[in-house]
Amino acid sequence: DLVKLIFHIQTQIEIHNKTKFLQQTKLEKYKQDLSLKALNRTKYENQIYNLQKIIHQQNQNFQQLKSQQKQIIENRQELYKQIDSLEIDKNQIFTNQQQLVDTIKQSNLQRNLLDKEIFHKNHTIQNLQYSYRKLFKDYNKQQNITNHLQKACL
Repeated sequence: DLVKLIFHIQTQIEIHNKTKFLQQTKLEKYKQDLSLKALNRTKYENQIYNLQKIIHQQNQNFQQLKSQQKQIIENRQELYKQIDSLEIDKNQIFTNQQQLVDTIKQSNLQRNLLDKEIFHKNHTIQNLQYSYRKLFKDYNKQQNITNHLQKACL
């Protein structure tokens, strides 16, 4: 009976050691996966930061274009006053007015392009934020699994 008991205990010890080894292997894999997710998270954070810088620059450009447009409108109003007072320069004023209209159209086209680009960049940021949140959730799940496995190994 003692031999059977010793054999049984040795078998249980071997099973325990193999189980412990497997759990430690899984723990190492989870740690590696966690490190990879942390690297990916940093990459996404950098992408978000870069996109935010681009959007900030585009917002500044947009504000500059709005200011230019306001200035163009003021210039046009001044031209209308000159048309009333200076009939002799009528043809020259008409030419200037046409140039201003073309500039306004170009500014509006640029503003519309910037609006579209800002919209797309905002959409991209939303997608990145969604990816970041998902990655963060995965990171937390991975951390919980790692903590659980560490407790199980102890």
